[in-house]
Amino acid sequence: MDIKTRSIERSVESDPSLWRELANAKKREGDEAGYNLANARALTHERGAIEIVDIRPAWADKWDNCPGIQTLLNRRPESDEYIYTQHGSLYYAEVGPMCSYFSYTSPGRGYGGSKFKILLSDGTFKDLIGPWSSGSYAMNANGFGPCIESSVTADVGVWNRGYTYYGGSVRVDAVIPLLEKKGLGLILMESDTYQPTSRKKYPTCGPYYNKSALKTFTGTFHTVKKEILAAND
Repeated sequence: MDIKTRSIERSVESDPSLWRELANAKKREGDEAGYNLANARALTHERGAIEIVDIRPAWADKWDNCPGIQTLLNRRPESDEYIYTQHGSLYYAEVGPMCSYFSYTSPGRGYGGSKFKILLSDGTFKDLIGPWSSGSYAMNANGFGPCIESSVTADVGVWNRGYTYYGGSVRVDAVIPLLEKKGLGLILMESDTYQPTSRKKYPTCGPYYNKSALKTFTGTFHTVKKEILAAND
């Protein structure tokens, strides 16, 4: 690595416009792994940072379903922007407030056997053939996140009509301030009568709902303030 590349590396976190320059430098030096990582970060910068525009609850009061979160983004991240960290059979990545994850040990039938080419944190690519989506409960229990499932869109038309979202996941620390502005919050629910039995052992960011308590989301590592609970009684 030459002196100029080293200088760019020291500055790139504070100046994201340098990611493309760093990627080009890594490519010139023949550092394929370094190029792959810098290129993914450069793509995010060039396309624009991912931001949450709005967030709201989906209470599902007319059904027995647990409540959910609906999230409006300025844009959805593309698959080539994610850099995954592997922990055993779990793969987890974040781009801004958005999270992506898989569970994979060997070729399977998840996603109809589709192949996902993902970038790992060591700069190499790996093909996941038929992985399973897993869930936030597993990611949180294994030290990732914490994150929570959400219905996601970057289409204002979808947001206004309230359906045809994409399934996604968002960082808990990104949504808490926005929920609190609406008088909502996240609470820890390790066990709940509405949870599937297999999930009771996991701390979860649900969203699961104790209907005998109050209208609020459940989540990991956070407690809802009493005034927020009272507002939703």
